[in-house]
Amino acid sequence: MSSAVMTEKRTVADAYVRALAAKDFDALAECFAPHVRFRALTPNHVWAHMGPVSAIETLRDWFGDQVDFALQSSWVEEIADVVRISYRFHARGETGLEQVEQQAYCRMTGGQIADIAIICTGYWPAAS
Repeated sequence: MSSAVMTEKRTVADAYVRALAAKDFDALAECFAPHVRFRALTPNHVWAHMGPVSAIETLRDWFGDQVDFALQSSWVEEIADVVRISYRFHARGETGLEQVEQQAYCRMTGGQIADIAIICTGYWPAAS
């Protein structure tokens, strides 16, 4: 795979993390291909959608109302034709500061995410 293709994939992955951190769901929608396959595993649910509208609705449900929402760390790694995006956020929860981490495995086409599979830790108390 050429370095230009890998750079484009990293650019899309970085844009996804920035948009999610900013809760900019319009910019996040631009990261997704028109027929994106969205799958996610959270502690209490399995999610599966086709298309960017339902993917964005799910992400908005997870993060849209979070208070003091801040990106703590992120990492992008290319594994053959898959891009792994790892990110951790802090947010203010009912019992204080909480953190959540997700691993997203993406395949991209045409400069957009065409397939994304997310594994989520759920929220837990942040270390003091």
